[in-house]
Amino acid sequence: MKRWLFLLIFILIYSASFAQTHAEKKFIRMVIGEENILYNDKINFYWIKEIKEALNKDTLYDWKHGLRYEKHVLPDSLTFVLTASERSFINQELDKMNTLAWKDNLLKHSILITKQKLQQYRDLHGGQSYYESQEYKKFHKSYTFTKPIFIRNNTVCFFYLAETYGGNLMIYIKDGKKWKLKYIPYFWTS
Repeated sequence: MKRWLFLLIFILIYSASFAQTHAEKKFIRMVIGEENILYNDKINFYWIKEIKEALNKDTLYDWKHGLRYEKHVLPDSLTFVLTASERSFINQELDKMNTLAWKDNLLKHSILITKQKLQQYRDLHGGQSYYESQEYKKFHKSYTFTKPIFIRNNTVCFFYLAETYGGNLMIYIKDGKKWKLKYIPYFWTS
């Protein structure tokens, strides 16, 4: 009897972790909106630090409006308020990402790039960077991203996505069954 109970608990835990992983993958596929991409296995700790700094406020402002206007005159619809417990949870999730490494096949027909693969390519091709190769050039972008961080009963999601020339911390709100981008409290371009 104890074995069956242990097996049942194990199956439930495995199913719950699979569902979360599936939800995360589905969300990432929805945001990126394409397949056949390059993506990095890890997000640099520098970006995690920047994201945490951007979220270290009670009220977040959508950059499109918050940078152009005086923040105190923005309507509530252009601000997002975090509770202390939500900020704490998000920071804990971001801390976990310092050790997160994505696996291959996160997105169909895509290539996972690791520092090790980049170095191996350089060693095999006389110092040439992978980013100068013909194989790389068939991909128009490479991505780096965090795990989606869901709060408020999975109705709000924080997600950082960096492409070749810039990155955004985005806040998505679930509207029925669809996720809609509502706020970008942090961005950078090169």
